[in-house]
Amino acid sequence: MIGAVTFIFLLYFFNNELQEKIQNKRLLDPTIFYGNSPHFKKGDLFDAELIKKSVSTFRSRTFDNPLMPEDFLFGEGENCLKFTSTQDITISEFGEISTIKCFIVHWPQLFHPHFEKQHIDTIIYSSENIILGIYSNKDITPSESDPHFKFQPIDDFFLPPKIIAQYLGEEPILYSPQTLSTYPTHCLNAVMAIEDSHFLEHKGVSVTGIARAFLKNIILQRKAQGGSTITQQLVKNYFLTSEKTLKRKFQEIFMALLLETKFEKDLILETYLNVIYMGQRGTYQIRGYGAASEYYFSKHINELNLQECSLMAAIVNSPGLFNPFTRAEKSKDRRHLVLQKMSENNFISENEFNIADNSPLPQVEPLENITSIPYFIQGVQSQLKDYGYDNLEGLSIYTTVNLDSQKEAQNSIQTHLEFLEANNKTIQKNLLTKNKKLESLLISIDVNSAYVNSLIGGRSFKASQFNRAISSQRQVGSTFKPLVYLTALMNDYDPLSVVHDTPFVYKERNQKWQPLNYSKTSLGDIPLFYALKESLNLPTAKLAIDLGIEKVIDTAKELGIDTDLPKVPSLSLGSFGINPKNMAQIYLNIARLGHMKKFTTLIQVQDKNKSILWNYQSEESDFKDLAAIQVLVGILKETARTGTAQQISKSGFIIPTAGKTGTTNDNKDTWFIGFTPETLTLVWTGYDDNTSTGLTGANGAVPIWLTYMNAVTSNTKKNTLEPNDFNWNQDQVEKKVITEDDLRDKDILPKDNKPFLDTELIFQK
Repeated sequence: MIGAVTFIFLLYFFNNELQEKIQNKRLLDPTIFYGNSPHFKKGDLFDAELIKKSVSTFRSRTFDNPLMPEDFLFGEGENCLKFTSTQDITISEFGEISTIKCFIVHWPQLFHPHFEKQHIDTIIYSSENIILGIYSNKDITPSESDPHFKFQPIDDFFLPPKIIAQYLGEEPILYSPQTLSTYPTHCLNAVMAIEDSHFLEHKGVSVTGIARAFLKNIILQRKAQGGSTITQQLVKNYFLTSEKTLKRKFQEIFMALLLETKFEKDLILETYLNVIYMGQRGTYQIRGYGAASEYYFSKHINELNLQECSLMAAIVNSPGLFNPFTRAEKSKDRRHLVLQKMSENNFISENEFNIADNSPLPQVEPLENITSIPYFIQGVQSQLKDYGYDNLEGLSIYTTVNLDSQKEAQNSIQTHLEFLEANNKTIQKNLLTKNKKLESLLISIDVNSAYVNSLIGGRSFKASQFNRAISSQRQVGSTFKPLVYLTALMNDYDPLSVVHDTPFVYKERNQKWQPLNYSKTSLGDIPLFYALKESLNLPTAKLAIDLGIEKVIDTAKELGIDTDLPKVPSLSLGSFGINPKNMAQIYLNIARLGHMKKFTTLIQVQDKNKSILWNYQSEESDFKDLAAIQVLVGILKETARTGTAQQISKSGFIIPTAGKTGTTNDNKDTWFIGFTPETLTLVWTGYDDNTSTGLTGANGAVPIWLTYMNAVTSNTKKNTLEPNDFNWNQDQVEKKVITEDDLRDKDILPKDNKPFLDTELIFQK
């Protein structure tokens, strides 16, 4: 009776567990993170290779075929106009119609903000690969008389988002589940031949297989062969523990038999191939054939040939032992055995065996690895936690990361830090005698959308998982000064107002404070704009005291500072710690000319059923003095032209840029926060333990900023002869060109013997 009750209990328990996980194909229920969709605008270069890769699993068609979901075509000439708003096509705009080319794709529903329903997109481009127009029927409800070809111009062409990371709990994985129909026959035959040749015949357990393995292991006095079927392997790996006991073996056999009574062989094999462990790529587990195919061959699973399928089956047994990149000989021997088994089972001919057996193994790991992505994921997880998402299991999370930008940020930091360690004596000494490695962080945000394009929390995630971009507190130094000057501009000052670059001593409650300029010199009476672009301490501190420290703090709070600030004069010089992402938010609000918006690493969150749980809502508010912020940005442009970051303009970077360098006491922290009308990028460089770097913002942070921005704005520079300036409100402000004579007439020409160049500044009307 006890046995019967136990049997019924086990039957009920295991049946429910199997039913839930297998039927819903949820053996693995990872959290999936997607990058932001790559997109193109009119005037951009048409990237045919990137687009072809994005539709590699779609069907290529011609104009003779109707376009169904997951179809695409490349065409040229007048036929392209069938998929556009033809009234918008003119000879004067596009030249001869016969010379135009087009790419047309019918997207399926992809459950993403840009792919909420099936639609067709069309790109019209020239023979020089310049995009001339983009059209879509996404936002049109087709009429009965014209159900298909009804299009309108759109601003952006989006490609489907790419998976950037997957996690099982805290474990990062690579996972790409596939339907069984996707697999080449060779792949299915290979894995059955080597792992379970009677898979299609047994009922979950192979008695002859167990007996054969038992006898062989006794004869050789070691575990030389296993007797588990594919069904047992599936049960063992994903329902049970790894303990080697009779109890666990009994559970395995019982559940395998039960599994085979509940589900078809096809579903069992499909599940097995989707979740089996297939190796390790750094910190990432490779789960299933889909991800393994991309990792080992840079191919989709449906493209694999016989030798590749046989190698995959070889790897299944022991991914570490038979890794073709690190154990080539053992891998080749195991593949030979797989091919032998396939031949014995009449799955392949002798000729096929010989060709596959003599084929080379894949070479070094082919996939590019953006090792800094975990830093961005930490930023996303931090934002999710703020919104109350602690359990992320099974969620699809669409992020704002631009993979190209993230890669360029990673490379820009690594390149400059290595340069400093090879060429800067102070940095070299710290590395060689104290084993101190310089660190850096970078946050880059699209000014218009407030999307974070890239986020780097350190030079190497493998070496340090501490995310300096979101978790550190660093003194901000001179990057705080613009808030002092903004407060002044809100209180009847303008760019030519006189400020005093003279030494002084501030006394309060028996305490003295005596600031100094970085150069230890002073210039006397100078214009306000000059004091800011040259980052002078004396006039900044005096200005803050005259205005009132409380007013400066109020300005900082309205711009988004989220920490308590000390009510002391040294505040004006940034002598306090703050989180870098908070500084990025403050400068984003300045870059947006006072139209304030919170930046985001998140676009959308969906549950496992693709229901939307959270959507980014663009909430904006205006700073109380929009004109003053525009005047400030006009001054900050001079930082990059003739001020402390003038190497930006001298390097030939032609896009209008505003920003501020920052260097703290004893050179412990070096900053540059700079922005164009489209992109804001913050860079910090220093040591975690506050060791002096001997660097300034100009040589510690600006070079990283410049390398990164040159890379991510290359398309803009190629296609724009005169990049757009900031969007000044002509009802509120006006431009004026200031000459050396203008300053001499006001007796505020700086006495630093530097040639004064004509300077365009912004003034309130």
